[in-house]
Amino acid sequence: MLELILELDIIKSVANFFAGYGWIGFISYLVFICWSSLGIGIYLKSRGVFENKIVLYLWIVVGIIFGLIAYGIAFILIGGGTMGKVFSAIVLGIVIGFICEITYGRIFLSIVWFSVFLVIFTILNMILNLSGILYWIMPIIALVIAVIIAGIIYVIIEFDIEERIAYSKYNRALKCLEKGDISRCVKYLHQSLYLLRDYDDNENPYINNDLANKIIALDYNLKPIQKANNYYSSGNHKKALELYEEIINKNPELKEIIWDKYVSTKSKIEKQFKKEIQKADNLFKNNKIEEALKEYEKLLNEYPMFENEIMPKINKCKEILKNPPIELFLEKAKKVIIRGINFIQ
Repeated sequence: MLELILELDIIKSVANFFAGYGWIGFISYLVFICWSSLGIGIYLKSRGVFENKIVLYLWIVVGIIFGLIAYGIAFILIGGGTMGKVFSAIVLGIVIGFICEITYGRIFLSIVWFSVFLVIFTILNMILNLSGILYWIMPIIALVIAVIIAGIIYVIIEFDIEERIAYSKYNRALKCLEKGDISRCVKYLHQSLYLLRDYDDNENPYINNDLANKIIALDYNLKPIQKANNYYSSGNHKKALELYEEIINKNPELKEIIWDKYVSTKSKIEKQFKKEIQKADNLFKNNKIEEALKEYEKLLNEYPMFENEIMPKINKCKEILKNPPIELFLEKAKKVIIRGINFIQ
């Protein structure tokens, strides 16, 4: 049956062209088709092209066509005996399995697509001509095994290459986020997520769920993160810290992404707080307890995160004001005398 397909002009012409160069042409064709399909497939997948089922199945059809051409080249070079058919079927399975694994049917769908028809044809042939069982069964077995082997090899290559590229694009997205380039950040995030898609597994739709979850969470929280970054850049560190903490609490997987900014923001706030509380402490040391109390209460409003540090000082001020020491009376008396002198003058 496959020999009839090889009579199609396009397939026959291409097969004859490469077969004209012998085994060098055959090997060149396999290397070119497998690696170019890998590169083109990854590019299309990263752009979300295969999310469209029609395009996805068209890619499988392309895999069939290129596989048939490879089969034709091998068939021309070896001939049509049993071993020739077995070898050609192996070549067909390798090319089909390699090209189609990027889209759909992790190994098994490819087997179904490219074996069912041959199995049906074989059964019919067995009924009509029992002596030809081995002649037809061997190529089919070879085809199935070849698709499985090619699929496994491709899965190993695909997962490694696609994960590396996905991580690379994810890191680019983070750099764009730092620069405030949200549109490019979104573009790289989506490309990274598309590359992680596993179209054959509905329960685990990504080849790396941890990275996929980070991308999804980051994509969803881009606006809050950008808002926090804007607060940070404008010097409103308290607002920035509030947002960073809110994002981390809701999405722990984003912690490592914004952790540096979070730590930097907290450090800046601590420095700012220390400067301001030093002023209140100086008032306290100079026995200006009422003024110090007002400053501490003001700081508590502005820096609630430092409540544990501020509250003991507030309580101390209140305690002193309830039971004022002699130094406080002398300080008040001094103020009254100064005011009186100033009034007389």
